[in-house]
Amino acid sequence: MTTLQALIAKGTAQMEAGGYFEKCMGNFWLAVKTRPYMRLRHYYMEALAWNNMMKKACAEGEELLKLCQSDNLGVRY
Repeated sequence: MTTLQALIAKGTAQMEAGGYFEKCMGNFWLAVKTRPYMRLRHYYMEALAWNNMMKKACAEGEELLKLCQSDNLGVRY
């Protein structure tokens, strides 16, 4: 497991423990405590794209859009 994947796993566990997936699904960016997690996952998506792993990058982007439908990070672009 890469460092980014390990950090995402740890962040996901923290988000689950805090109940953020239930409380904030679709509006993750509005909860300030979720922003570092969103930035981490966005960086991971960009790293995948930079390494021409486009299917994985697209899948990660789709997950980010599920978390934050307003797309505050510009994932759609």
